[in-house]
Amino acid sequence: MKKKWIYCMFLIIPCALFAIPSAAHAEKQWVMKFGLAAPDINPSFWATHYNMFKYEVERKSNGRIKVELIWGGALGSPSDRMKQVMMGQIQGADTAEGPIAQVFKPVQVFSIPYLLEDEYQAWRLYDGPFEELRKKTGLRVLHWWESGGFKQWTNSKRPVRTPDDMKGLKIRVMPSPIFQKLVSSLGGSPTPISFGELYGALKNKTVDGQNNALSLVYLFKWYQVQKYVTVDNHVYAVSAMVINDKFYQSLPKDLQQAIDKAQALALAVNRGVSRYTDHMAIEGLKKHGMEVYIPTPEERALFKAKAQGPVLEWLRGEVGDKWVDGMLKAAEEAK
Repeated sequence: MKKKWIYCMFLIIPCALFAIPSAAHAEKQWVMKFGLAAPDINPSFWATHYNMFKYEVERKSNGRIKVELIWGGALGSPSDRMKQVMMGQIQGADTAEGPIAQVFKPVQVFSIPYLLEDEYQAWRLYDGPFEELRKKTGLRVLHWWESGGFKQWTNSKRPVRTPDDMKGLKIRVMPSPIFQKLVSSLGGSPTPISFGELYGALKNKTVDGQNNALSLVYLFKWYQVQKYVTVDNHVYAVSAMVINDKFYQSLPKDLQQAIDKAQALALAVNRGVSRYTDHMAIEGLKKHGMEVYIPTPEERALFKAKAQGPVLEWLRGEVGDKWVDGMLKAAEEAK
């Protein structure tokens, strides 16, 4: 009996030794630090989005991945945070077309003005893979999330119903050349100002107006320093949820799948909240005294005729015909 027990022990010990690495691997915890621009304001299309992602990643990984959300630009500017992801100092961040264009110029085709008719066309367009960006920069785009929807013009001086009404207006733009080209093609004076300084610039009349989604105008109370809104849907605003690709590839397959599933649900939440807040914002802005003008299809065509040609010409010189024509074709196919 004793010999039989000893024999069993010799069988069990090797099996246990082989099981140790697997068990240790399963118990290992990974940390995903995300540097985010805005504060944790709920409900908002960005905060609900990232909070849902955190909840789902931790739930689907059974706690093996811990997601740390660092809000309010605490880790620096959008460019700073993006570069931290590229270097592996943090695992993820939110970023927009402007910062990405510094390391991958073709992304600027996302901001071709008057390219898209509605959000459904936009979703079909942006839901594809972006392998060239990943290969060149090491940034894996989990998805492009809706940053409030279509950008609209606001200003404090006069109603804007036609391109001629834009002449002479000082318009704040994000630090991105394509938006400067858009405003100048319409006769305005583009002025790059960071998002955090925008309210003060509008209040102090450093600029007359700006372009952002209406939900942002309402949420950040720019109606206190702006009077007129023009709903022309000139650019569909997106931001990217990016992570370090090497970090992603280093994870076991089941954790990669947990991230993939979590990002898909987070994107659905983002789009739902963004659509709701965008639609509610128009009535809210009217109640706060803003005059809202929605151009007719013919008037919007005038804006497109004035702005799109010069921007496309500039873009072709920047990124080449391949990227511009490819985007125009993809947008047409997404209708």
